[in-house]
This record gives sequence, structure tokens and C-alpha cells, in this order.
Amino acid sequence: KNDYVNFSLHGDASKKAVDEIYSRGRIPIIVGGTGFYIQALLYDISFDESEENGTYLADFEEEIRKQGASGETFREVLENYVSLFNTKSDNTNNLSDIKFELIKKYDNIVIARHIGVDPDAMSSSFALKNSILLTFPNKHVRLAGTGSNRFSYFGKLDKAEDVQENTLLIVTDTPDIKRIDGAGDLSKYSDIIKIDHHPFMEKFREDSVEYIDVNAGSAAQVVLEVILNTDLLMDKQIAEQIFWGIVSDTNRFMYNDSTSKTFHMVGDLLEKYDLNLARLYEPLYLRPFEEVRLEGYIALNMQVSENGVAYVKISNSTLEEYKTDAAAPGNMIGDFNYIDGVYVWMFITEDVKNENYRISIRSRGPIVNKVAEKYNGGGHSYACGARITDINISDNIIHDLDELCLKYKKEKREESEDS
Repeated sequence: KNDYVNFSLHGDASKKAVDEIYSRGRIPIIVGGTGFYIQALLYDISFDESEENGTYLADFEEEIRKQGASGETFREVLENYVSLFNTKSDNTNNLSDIKFELIKKYDNIVIARHIGVDPDAMSSSFALKNSILLTFPNKHVRLAGTGSNRFSYFGKLDKAEDVQENTLLIVTDTPDIKRIDGAGDLSKYSDIIKIDHHPFMEKFREDSVEYIDVNAGSAAQVVLEVILNTDLLMDKQIAEQIFWGIVSDTNRFMYNDSTSKTFHMVGDLLEKYDLNLARLYEPLYLRPFEEVRLEGYIALNMQVSENGVAYVKISNSTLEEYKTDAAAPGNMIGDFNYIDGVYVWMFITEDVKNENYRISIRSRGPIVNKVAEKYNGGGHSYACGARITDINISDNIIHDLDELCLKYKKEKREESEDS
């Protein structure tokens, strides 16, 4: 008997149990377990007993023993080690080879990304499209989804078309099916590839090829890795588009997922393609005066809960008064970081066009994406969002975030007392 169970032991034992249950004509029910253990069982992820993998597993198990196997600490450690398996060099090359072979195989390719477009979604999709066309000029590559005038500097989106036979779908910067914009019925595609940096939520299809690097600060960085690890070509325009995605999603390299790897990759782009930083930053951060005035309104009307959740509700009439649209508040939410006494901040914006309310959440401490997922949203640990149809639901989200901040402050006090 073992004092603990690692991935390999759990996977082998679970598969045997499932086979035994099926042999009796019964349906196995899986109860509990972490996401990665369940993925290992459902998707038949194997763990070779190589010296390299053994080292990763031993390090992981030692870290869990030191930090404890509960709460947010376990989740963070688990994500780091899942990413380690996903991004180690031999696995990256294998996955990139698979994606490249699929890209070579299909003459018709659709590239989609998430609803509520942002610079990283535009960056990863446009850069990938342009790289494919630069490498294979005769392929038909279409960008799906609705755009935004604010991001017109990336280029023009393509008109909607019916999905043709023998078409490959590539989805970037999107962890779950319900947030894919403009791709339509996934069953109509011959193959599907996911390229993402969000925590895993679901496979798009049983046979889809999925590459997720949760340690990457942006989907643009993951696309860059794909290009660098295959025969896909890149030019200065593609390098600039990738730079926009990396800079925007790391908030100018201010987040912890801006790793040394990120800086090395960006440094290589700067050196090889002689990027003009001043010119590239301008379209990202230049904004109309109306949005500056709206930011003033937000600052004046923001409320703060007992435990440090700042929030503001922005009606359509307010947007009309300041001559802005529903996307504008989300573009400035990063400007409200580092406010003393505020740990989480949220914008609730009425979106009349889509008949819902946009929820944008940011954090500088508590992990908030699970709250967003509770309300059919998602995102990163410290930056996420959701869409709701009833404004009153936003009060429930505020309550959940306030409870999260209370727990966070308590944990910080205990850590301080222990030290």
C-alpha cells in the first residue's frame, strides 16, 4: 500500500476499475478528484516512467507535502506542474508537429476566438492566419467572429461563410465552447485545434488537438511558440501583431505571468524585426477623450464593499451620455489596479445590443476565475469575466467576491502571524 497516490498510480488503478465495471454491464460514476486526475482518466493521458517525468513527479509531490494538499495553494502548484508537462520541449515539439501537419493537410481553415474580443484574441488569430498564408499562399483561411472598430489596426475580419467540407477549425484564446465566436456547429469541421493559455475548462471535441500553456501570459505567446517550433513563417507584420497581444494581456508586463521566457521571446522579436515600440504602443493605448471622461465617471461612482471589492454599474444611458459603447469600460479596467484597500474590482456594463450585462473582474490577490465560472463566465486566476441577463445577479457576484476577499485577508493575516 502507498501513503499517497501519484498521477501514474491513480490513472492505472482508475482505468482498471472502469474496465472492471464495464465488464459487469454497469456504468462507472466518477466522484470528486482534481481536474488533472480526471483529465488523465477521461482522455487517457499517460505518464511514462522516464527519468525526466519521474523528476517532475517527485518535485511535484515534494512541493505538495511541503505546502499541503488543500485550498488555493494546491491549485496553484497543480497548475504550474500541469503546465510543466504541457510545455517541456519534447512535448511542445510533438504537439506543434501535429498542428503543423493538420495545417498542411487542409486547404480550408477557419480561425476563431472568444466573444467580447480583446487585443490578445485579435493578435493570436490574425498572427496565425497571416503566418499560415505566408507559408501556404494558396490556402483559404478565414477569421470568424465579430470585430470592434477599436482594434481595426489588426486588419479586416472576413465575411461569414458556410462551413465547407474538409475544413480545419483553429480556436485561439478560448477555453470553453460557449465563448467561441462565429465558428458555428463544431461537428461540421473535419478537425479542431485549440491554442490557449487559460486554465483547462473543457475539450471542444473528443478528437480535438489541444495545446494549453497556463504559464504563458497571452495566447499570442503560445501562437509564437507554435510558429517557432514548426515550419510556419513569420515576417515583421506578424511579429508586430504578436507583440500587441503579449503586451496587452500582460498589462505591459506587470503581471506575474510575464516570465523570463516571455521577455526572451519579446527581446528576440525586437532584435530580429527592429520593432518600433513607440509606434506599436500608440494604437493599443490611444483612446478618445470620451473614454477618459467615462473613466472619471467610474472613479467617482465606484463603491467598495466591506472586504475590499470595488464595483460600479454602468447603464446604457451613461454610455450614451459619454458617447462610448459597452466595450469601453473593459478597456480601462486595468487602470484601477493598486488602489489601497481594494483587492478585487468589477465593472458591470449594460450591453443593449446583446441584451445582457458584461461583467469584467480583476484582482491583485484573491483568485477570482472560479466565481466567474459560477456565472457561466471564465478567464484567468486574476482577470476574468462573464455575461448575465439580469442586473440583480451582479449583487450575488459582488457578495461572492466579498466573501472571497474576506477569506483572502484572513489567510494573509495568518501568514503574517506565522512569520
